Amino acid sequence: MRQPVASQRWVYALSVVKSLFKTLVISGTSGALLLGTVLPAQAATPPVQAAAPIAQVVTSPAVQQIPGPATSVQVGTVGAVSATAVAGRLVTMASKAVTLTTKAIPYQYGGGHGAVPAPLGTSVDCSGFIRSMYYDSFRADIGNGSGDSIVRLSGKFTKTSRPVVGDVALFGNGGQAPAYHAGIYIGNGPGGTPAVVAAPQTGSNITIQEWGTRYWSGDLMGYWHYNGATAADSSKSSITVKAATKVATKARGNIDKVSSADGRIKIVGWAYDPAKSRSANAFTVLVDGRAVYRGTAKKTRSDIARNLGIGAAHGINITVKAKPGTHKVSLVSKAAKGSKTRSATVDTASVLVTVKAKGAASVTGATGNIRVSGWTFDPQTTRSPNKVVVTVDGRTTAIIVARKVRTDVARIYGITSKHGFGRVITLPHGRHVVTVTAVGNKATTTSTVLFHQKVTVALKKK
Repeated sequence: MRQPVASQRWVYALSVVKSLFKTLVISGTSGALLLGTVLPAQAATPPVQAAAPIAQVVTSPAVQQIPGPATSVQVGTVGAVSATAVAGRLVTMASKAVTLTTKAIPYQYGGGHGAVPAPLGTSVDCSGFIRSMYYDSFRADIGNGSGDSIVRLSGKFTKTSRPVVGDVALFGNGGQAPAYHAGIYIGNGPGGTPAVVAAPQTGSNITIQEWGTRYWSGDLMGYWHYNGATAADSSKSSITVKAATKVATKARGNIDKVSSADGRIKIVGWAYDPAKSRSANAFTVLVDGRAVYRGTAKKTRSDIARNLGIGAAHGINITVKAKPGTHKVSLVSKAAKGSKTRSATVDTASVLVTVKAKGAASVTGATGNIRVSGWTFDPQTTRSPNKVVVTVDGRTTAIIVARKVRTDVARIYGITSKHGFGRVITLPHGRHVVTVTAVGNKATTTSTVLFHQKVTVALKKK
């Protein structure tokens, strides 16, 4: 075949260049983003902390910086997604990620960390979500672990100062490793600032998180580009993320921890109204369906503020009384005053409540023996005597039924009087570790150590 002349080769090369630099458009609430000509290598690189996209921002003929301040997209908001000329795998993945934010898929700690990546739409945590998205798009398992291990430290990604849609954004305290959070970069979100799709934390759904807020400020570590992606995976398409069209209709929240101790239940968690996420909202705690506590979720929770991009005053840390036994604890998050959000039962948990055996004991050393005395009762069986166990140097020495009359105990606690005990126990001379433990009559009554210390037994004189 005859070779083209120089002028023909030049025309052909120019056509190729033009085809590679097609215009990509991302539109948001703040205006239109034009992904125009790719910046040449010598052009100024957008700083990583600013999370600037690869494109230029155009709101008028003059080039400007990304506008601010940002407005957060609340967990559970519904957005519209459209993709034009979808071709690249990274862009397709980002488009799918945004679509998942409309499906109310809840976060699940440890979700997505099985032998194989979880299918899309499955409840996952932040790194499990990254793993699932890349497996769906590239049919390659990037690994099972934290965002640090599967992205930053795996060798499968390269850090870049020119992020493209579909790259992974990592966040660490003060912008330093190790990462505590990861998300799929989608360009600009509905608020007009760079954003990720991520699974934030327990009690939330897969959602769009914009980090142009003070809650993300300073924590962005940077962006990592998948080494298995080609230029075509991100150069021919873009996604459009429209503004939220519907605010979450239900109040949010979660029980982080529920525990019990001596007839009390401790509940730690959080609650908020998505329509008024900067203000503290009311909550109700129910035990076995009965309201036992009403209050306002206003304890400081900086982790909630950082992960969900809302105010910090949404924490709950309370203690309520409960009878011994297994109970169902429910948390109801209330709509804020003036809000159209619906109150909702956001979480439930089961807890076993126990009580401690009550009592007091004293042990005195004498010549050739010790004298043990005191009182005890089981709060669940105050009409029946319970027992105390005496151990000396780790060995059970005596089991005593507390049935001696103690009118003082009866008067103070309003119970029957037969709850006293006393015993003289012969021991060899020397120092002994003596422990007196009150034992309950019921399985839900826990033992209580009434005395534990060294006692000296004197040597008998001949």
